[in-house]
Amino acid sequence: MKKKLFLLIGCLGMITACVGGRSPVSSFYMLQADSSVSKPDLAFTKTVGVDTVSLPDYLDRPQIVTFKTDMVELNVDEFNRWGDSLDTMLQQVIVDDLSAQFPNATIDLLTSGEYGTTPLTVKITINRLGGILNQTVLLDASWQIVDQDDRVLIQKRTQLTDSVSEGYVGYVKAQSRLISDLSLEIGQHLVRLKVK
Repeated sequence: MKKKLFLLIGCLGMITACVGGRSPVSSFYMLQADSSVSKPDLAFTKTVGVDTVSLPDYLDRPQIVTFKTDMVELNVDEFNRWGDSLDTMLQQVIVDDLSAQFPNATIDLLTSGEYGTTPLTVKITINRLGGILNQTVLLDASWQIVDQDDRVLIQKRTQLTDSVSEGYVGYVKAQSRLISDLSLEIGQHLVRLKVK
């Protein structure tokens, strides 16, 4: 009986050691705005709101999503995660990027209840944001600039790519660059609008 008991305890100890071992530590990442605008536009002084960014369901999660080499199958990484919700980070980065482009303008981050409170509002839908780790990352975004009465003044679709290195750090940096490039394109169209 004692021999069986010791054997059972030994087996349980081995299972506990295997199961209860340390799991990998999660890493958390934040998108970053690009404040190094070569020529900020000091003449643009309008008030612009940036609406909540719409995401596809596969991106609306805390885990960072990449594509496998076929660009069809997704890889959802449990141990590399966003430090905040992706839509919130994207909205904030775009606000910060536009603020760097137009230091004398007022660029507001809008919540759903504040829509229509600014003369101009930027609405962005991310169709695709992702890529292959250590290779490439892509951004496909549809966006509009609307006036206070929700009339569409500009409607565009932007598709951008960038190379990736340095694992997940490089992947997130590349995504940040693409968002900054998108913000720059939006800004170039904002200055052309003849709106009071």
